[in-house]
Amino acid sequence: MSIHPTAIIEKGAQLHESVEVGAYAYIGGRVKLGEGCKVMHHATVDGNSSLGKNNVIHPYAYIGGKTQDLKFKGGDPKLIIGDNNEFREYCTVHCGTTEEVATVVGSHNHFLSYSHLAHEVQVGNHIILSNAVQLAGHVVVEDYAIIG
Repeated sequence: MSIHPTAIIEKGAQLHESVEVGAYAYIGGRVKLGEGCKVMHHATVDGNSSLGKNNVIHPYAYIGGKTQDLKFKGGDPKLIIGDNNEFREYCTVHCGTTEEVATVVGSHNHFLSYSHLAHEVQVGNHIILSNAVQLAGHVVVEDYAIIG
């Protein structure tokens, strides 16, 4: 495990021994990071978020943020992310609005800078979201889609 001394890892976070965390990154206390994940400098992974293997979180991305949905009434909604995804600079991904329906991201996806995945989206595998693509809540994107 490689954790920069300026990174903040909250008590309760579960990090695989091969995880890398860069300078000034923040990992929340309910986060689970799988094998080979890399959280670069100034990136945040928070909320009830579970990331599989080999995900890369680039600088200033915010993964696992609280939903912006006005129907949110509290609780501990989830974000579930598969393997081998790349979240580029300033990308945001929110947890669900309720504990019953999680935000789910598959595997082998590439989310470019400033892209956004809102509450309860269901994203398949091998997807590319170009710069500044915004997915509202409850959107389903099937495998191999490219959205620009």
